[in-house]
Amino acid sequence: MERSRPPKDVLELGRYLVQELRIEARGDTLGHWMAHHLAHIIDAAENERTTIPKAQARKEAIEIILKIWAHRSQLPGNANPLAPYNEILNVLSSMRPNANVWAVHRLGRKQKLISELHRILPRLIMGLLTLQLLEKTRNKKGRSKVATKRLSAEEKSLLKEFDGWVTFLEANSRSAHRKGVEKGNEKDSLQRIRSLVLSWVDNTTSTLQSIRSELTAVQPSTERTTEVSDLTK
Repeated sequence: MERSRPPKDVLELGRYLVQELRIEARGDTLGHWMAHHLAHIIDAAENERTTIPKAQARKEAIEIILKIWAHRSQLPGNANPLAPYNEILNVLSSMRPNANVWAVHRLGRKQKLISELHRILPRLIMGLLTLQLLEKTRNKKGRSKVATKRLSAEEKSLLKEFDGWVTFLEANSRSAHRKGVEKGNEKDSLQRIRSLVLSWVDNTTSTLQSIRSELTAVQPSTERTTEVSDLTK
């Protein structure tokens, strides 16, 4: 059973929701009403001077805040701390950059090309999605601590996995920069990551071109059929 939350802590969560709902309330009648109503009951809970009405207002505020929070996945904008990461988290578990089913086998040229494509595509896709997110949030404040700590264990685990991916990306971008893969004297983390992702685009393009050359090479029809079949295994 979930432990009860201190009233002050829940009211702080409510203020966070009011702020986020107001940001997204432009043209959204429901969001505007919800933010206004929530702000009103929080104000009553904090500023009512009479003891019994204040206790009732605080109880009502806590109940409403927790009900809204329980449906956070349906809230507009970034009221749900996971909202900016939805697209990335949907593919994260299946796009682990180090997973490669061919890594332990002895490979011929064609299989090596497929193995390389399998290795780099997850990195490229996650790199592109992460870069897009970092560019969007570059000048924004970080995650709200009061909201993030109220996520479920599973949600926190997903965010931790995403943070691990960002750490992986930043470490590789610094390594690439030191090795001279990136041009100039770019010291900005976002610029380094962008250059790293561009290098992955180039590697993917080169690998695909090599595969295309293998598939379109002029060969006797029976031999070509056999080798194309090998590529699809």
